[in-house]
Amino acid sequence: MIATGCRIGEASGLTSDKIDFAKKTVTISSSMQSHDLRVDEYYEDTVKTVAGERVEQLPDFAIAALKRAIHRNTVFDRRMKELPSDAFHEFQVIFRTEYGSPITSHSFREVLGRIKADLEKNCEKRYGFKWTKNPVPHSFRHIHISVLRDDSSVTLKEVQERVGHVEERTTDGYTHRLSHSQEESVEVIDTFARKVGISLQPV
Repeated sequence: MIATGCRIGEASGLTSDKIDFAKKTVTISSSMQSHDLRVDEYYEDTVKTVAGERVEQLPDFAIAALKRAIHRNTVFDRRMKELPSDAFHEFQVIFRTEYGSPITSHSFREVLGRIKADLEKNCEKRYGFKWTKNPVPHSFRHIHISVLRDDSSVTLKEVQERVGHVEERTTDGYTHRLSHSQEESVEVIDTFARKVGISLQPV
């Protein structure tokens, strides 16, 4: 999400066929609906807005993360066949829990809650400042936009195209598919990832 600015539902529903590793792009065209639903009731829906359907170039650390997740899924799928359990769920999405169900806003918030508790306890000792933030899944979208808007080489139009978060009048005259290079955005996000220590290691 920090690499693309996508919403948690868009990330939850992402499947391997939406990734073009040769072109380093992701097609965001659907969203996983899970709110107040049991796992077996989750369903794929359209993205939030018309502008939300888009193709984005991916930074290198996102490509590496996707490959790691896909590899992990291959191992999980094999284990699920060898040792079937009612606890396991079969989904073809890339980002899954340890039981195979999609990582949703709810499950991601639980992870972020554990990280927040650890930071509140240890951040000052480890990093020299007190932790006061309350991270939520949408925080990563805000970070993506903020990092790009803070760099003058990235135009507002490019940021809007990447995140699909625009008013209709703003989008008149251009499509929501990848119509030009997003190299400036990708370079800025990759630089940010290196700065904060996000791994670029492949599988």
